[in-house]
Amino acid sequence: MAGTQKLNLHPALGWPRLRFGHEVDAIWLRIEHQILASLPRTGAILFGIRLETFPLKDVLADKEAKLRFHRALTTMPGEMVAYKGLAEVWPTLQRLTTA
Repeated sequence: MAGTQKLNLHPALGWPRLRFGHEVDAIWLRIEHQILASLPRTGAILFGIRLETFPLKDVLADKEAKLRFHRALTTMPGEMVAYKGLAEVWPTLQRLTTA
């Protein structure tokens, strides 16, 4: 989750963090697809990440996506919620995905 659709969210760039009261139109769901592969000739390890962003309003408008997102939220450990910076918006996300 992010307050912008930008892919690079390094803290030094100063992009907005999610805060209580953030409008749904200003929240983006970020999905990371990661790969870890051994290169055959060199034996080196390749690590890659492909990011996708989706407006939260679109996720909430799709019944199946909303259900899957709700399941991800409700099974996420508290430590992960804190790591992802979602603690402040957690109650709002829970409400939005059960409504």
